Amino acid sequence: MAQAVVASSSGLSQPRREFIREGLRASRKASPFRPRAQRSPAYLQCRAAVSPLRISLSATLRLRLSFIALGSEEFKDGVDQTRHCRGYIRKYSGSLFKKEADLKPHQSRYWLHAQYEDEAEFVEQTQVICQLYGQAQTLEQQGVHLVSSDEKTGIQALERLYGATRPMQRGSVEKHEFEYKRHGTVCLLVNWLVGEGKIVAPTVSATRTEKDYATHIENTIASDAAAGWIFIHDQLNTHYSESLVRLVTKHCEFEGDLGLKGKSGILHNAASRKQFLQDPTHRIRFVFTPKHCSWINQVELWFSILQRKLLKRASFACLDELKDKLLAFIDFFNEYLAKPFQWQYKGKQNP
Repeated sequence: MAQAVVASSSGLSQPRREFIREGLRASRKASPFRPRAQRSPAYLQCRAAVSPLRISLSATLRLRLSFIALGSEEFKDGVDQTRHCRGYIRKYSGSLFKKEADLKPHQSRYWLHAQYEDEAEFVEQTQVICQLYGQAQTLEQQGVHLVSSDEKTGIQALERLYGATRPMQRGSVEKHEFEYKRHGTVCLLVNWLVGEGKIVAPTVSATRTEKDYATHIENTIASDAAAGWIFIHDQLNTHYSESLVRLVTKHCEFEGDLGLKGKSGILHNAASRKQFLQDPTHRIRFVFTPKHCSWINQVELWFSILQRKLLKRASFACLDELKDKLLAFIDFFNEYLAKPFQWQYKGKQNP
């Protein structure tokens, strides 16, 4: 078996092959049937060395290999040291190694890197949004609603098959049926009222077209027609469409010439429409997050709450049931769970 292991390690680097050979020789002196606490460090180190030949690597082994990758000369010469220094083996094995190296290979998380061409412009955009978050309650007192708006698309109406969910019991977690029947999807458009921590004027629709979003914004404005509105949202093309520009001109009583889309004036192109929608003199205006920077939009935090508290564990027999439960959850949230997020980020500092 030892020869097979060494032969199968031909794809590894020379230091690792030597490490495996030395570990196998040392492991022959240790009984593999001893309790783990009594096995020799050489045997345990041998098992860790052979583990790279498997498809799945243990967390402790990934720590050791990452330690090698970090360039530790002390560990690269580990073949000799493992035979003469048991304390060294214990030091860099298991939880003690994790604690001292401050590495967590068993954990991972998604990360979103902001992409920008002009760093100064990116800094300005993030700081403006964070300043608005800090002024949200003051703006509410002045009759201006600060709203974080976005869509959650592709919400599936999944019906779990073959019986109901088994509830949690002592010593057993809640169990959900793996198989399901899919009844279609809906799109949820919501507005997070930053100063009050509530959802206002939600819309559940089959699509998220330019017309859908303009209608959603119009319904939102109609909920308090006399107030000022500041919408924070991303740079999806439906968020600076011709329909949205015409909606703002109607409510702000703008009498200027809009021009023609693709030819001239305010409607000429995306840049001209964005500039008009961001005009701070308008009672209704829009603030755009930087590209690839949705994490700065507070409504994304609420979408996470929706996913964890409703969608993750629910079963929907049809699209109508999904729509009803979405709206019912929003009513429940507004009545019992609503509170503003404690936003700590102040924006990227000047380069």
